[in-house]
Amino acid sequence: MDEDVRALKATIEQLNTRIKREKAKKEQLADRPRPLAALPAVGDETTQAIIQAGKVSRAANAPKRLARLHVTDEKPERKKGTGKSFAQKTVARNLAEEPLAVNRASGQTSYLPAGSFARALVLSGVTAPTGAAATSNPVPMLLEITDLARLPNDFAASVNRCFVTADATGDLSSERVWIRLDRLSCMKNDGRAIDVKVRGYVTGEDGKTGVRARVVTRSGQAIANALLLGSLSGFGKALASSASETTTYSTG
Repeated sequence: MDEDVRALKATIEQLNTRIKREKAKKEQLADRPRPLAALPAVGDETTQAIIQAGKVSRAANAPKRLARLHVTDEKPERKKGTGKSFAQKTVARNLAEEPLAVNRASGQTSYLPAGSFARALVLSGVTAPTGAAATSNPVPMLLEITDLARLPNDFAASVNRCFVTADATGDLSSERVWIRLDRLSCMKNDGRAIDVKVRGYVTGEDGKTGVRARVVTRSGQAIANALLLGSLSGFGKALASSASETTTYSTG
């Protein structure tokens, strides 16, 4: 009896081992890459048709808000009679919003940022008038920059030997001349001229706004003229009173 049981167990173990081996073989065959069938050659026309079909499919499935977009590398058409394209728009610039000293020379985009400064030499002096009418009628000046312009963050701009025109007005109370910059002009190495609008002011050697000046007043001459006119007026009145006749009537 025991021998039969042992024989049965041995047979069962052999069957299990055979089943495991067959299962392992099937897994190995499943993991092996299967050879692919050779694909037929596709011509250019077939390739273009497949690409076009893909584009149509994507366009059909795209959302409506994206279906209206059209991306192209073609240049926009230009209006007849003008050199501007439809994509270009003329926008009126506000002078207050423009950068300081915009370089309007052809193809130039650099400019002097706010706070830039440089040493300059006065080429033409000025006799600046004072008074209420002086601000409305400033006197022109001419300056020459004698050094590189200092820009923010330790940068520098080559504006040496450039000319700057300015407007000057006098202030009698502080005995200084207030100078406002007007235009900056430079010549490049290739012979092109740069003439730009600038905004700025001039400080004197004492580091204060404005340049200290010598006050020239003609009040002494005005006082002398007033005294002369007063004397002549008094002398004329005396002569008029001496030449007149006075008649006195008395009634009782």
